[in-house]
Amino acid sequence: MGPLMLTDYYRVYPPDGFGDGYYLVCKLSCKGDVKIENIKSIRWSDRIIIVEKSSDEEEWYIVVPKGNKLMCCNRDSLVGPLSEGEVMRFLGSDNDMSLLKVKVFEKK
Repeated sequence: MGPLMLTDYYRVYPPDGFGDGYYLVCKLSCKGDVKIENIKSIRWSDRIIIVEKSSDEEEWYIVVPKGNKLMCCNRDSLVGPLSEGEVMRFLGSDNDMSLLKVKVFEKK
C-alpha cells in the first residue's frame, strides 16, 4: 500500500522504518512541518486534518492552516493532544465532521 494523499503534500504513510505505525507528514519535509505517528483514524479536508492516535488514552490532534487552506512548508499549526469532546468544541457548531473524508487504519 502506498501513501494516502490528503491535501497539498500532506500524506499518511504505512508502517515502515521512518515512523511508528501509520504516520502523517508533509512529503516536502520542511522545517516545522507536522509529523504525527501511530495513527488510528484520520478525517480531513483542504482546511483541516483531525487525527485520532492509537494509544491507551484518548488522544486527538488537529492540524489547522496558517491561511485559508492547509499547505506544507507554510507553518500550519498543530493543536493537541485533545479529547474527542475537546475536538468537537474546537470545531464548534459551524463544522460538520460528516463532511470530512475519513480513513480508519488497521493495527498491524
